[in-house]
Amino acid sequence: HNGSVEKAHLGLMSLARPLLADSNESLNTLPYKWLEQLKAFDTRPGQTGSDIVRRSAGLPFTLVALAKSEPKELPKKLLPMAMKNFMDIAMGKGETQEYI
Repeated sequence: HNGSVEKAHLGLMSLARPLLADSNESLNTLPYKWLEQLKAFDTRPGQTGSDIVRRSAGLPFTLVALAKSEPKELPKKLLPMAMKNFMDIAMGKGETQEYI
């Protein structure tokens, strides 16, 4: 349901923004770890077409929420990292390549 995806998007932004701005490394690295976990989930074996369809709305909202959560005064790292990860998936590569 689009309403629930939108609410989750806003909630993720509200959670990630203060974490990214925190000086504690165990907290400010959590959104990066979530992005890696999202990649692992997205590439797990045994998925079917219906798995992909169910994710089709949530995945873009998640990536946008994480990218928009980065503090304006800091360099943007999450969106380039996400794009690199998902370009690797699209190209069938297991190892990270530079795309930016």
